[in-house]
Amino acid sequence: MSRTPREMDKSARIPKELIRRGMSDAKEKLIGQEQESAAQDGAPENYAAEKVQHGMDTAAHKMGETASGAVDKIKEQIGRVIKEKEKAADAPGES
Repeated sequence: MSRTPREMDKSARIPKELIRRGMSDAKEKLIGQEQESAAQDGAPENYAAEKVQHGMDTAAHKMGETASGAVDKIKEQIGRVIKEKEKAADAPGES
């Protein structure tokens, strides 16, 4: 039995789009902060601020990767359930 692939609906794309949007917003903020700190380099406060910002960026990146991985796992589970239901529907005499 040949089937055409289904197009992903908007609700399935939302998590990845939110992650991408959040990462791009964080990147824009980081660029703005780097430009401000370049005007005041050498100050201990800037060093500390850069360390904190780097930690926040790393955490945001890891959260994005985790969320993306969770979305992929959910997609796989849904795919398996669909295949099982199709297999059960195609099997004659079984319920």
